[in-house]
Parts: sequence; structure tokens; C-alpha cells
Amino acid sequence: MFRLDDAAKTIKFTNNTPLTITRFDRSWISAESDSVSYEFDRQDGTLSFASSTMKDGVATTIVGSGRCQIAAAPRR
Repeated sequence: MFRLDDAAKTIKFTNNTPLTITRFDRSWISAESDSVSYEFDRQDGTLSFASSTMKDGVATTIVGSGRCQIAAAPRR
């Protein structure tokens, strides 16, 4: 799960680990963390992610996608 701060233009995992932002606008967010790339389409809520590694001449690629929902803001 992610925490998105539009005002600060930041995105973090729920454990407060920040992601490196490469694009942040009203329609799209691109970010990276630990060699995983995330693409979030803000128009339809689709999140895609991809990562690849190479070990002993063998490449492994992981790709996935899903839909995001906006969680209720925590009570203060």
C-alpha cells in the first residue's frame, strides 16, 4: 500500500519508506524503489509494476498490475 501526498508530490509505502519519483502530474505517477518501477494511472486507478534481475546469466522479469482504491483518511 502507498501513501500519496499531492501537495508535497511524494509517495511512500505505508511503512514510510519513500519512493523515488520520476513523474508526478494530474494523470500519471512514475516511481521507483529497490529496482522496482511503479506506474500509476490516476485516471483509472491502474497500478503496474516491473522488476528484472540477472543471476548466473539468467534474467528474471517480474511484471504485475492491479487497481488501486482510495482509502479513507485516518482520523486525527
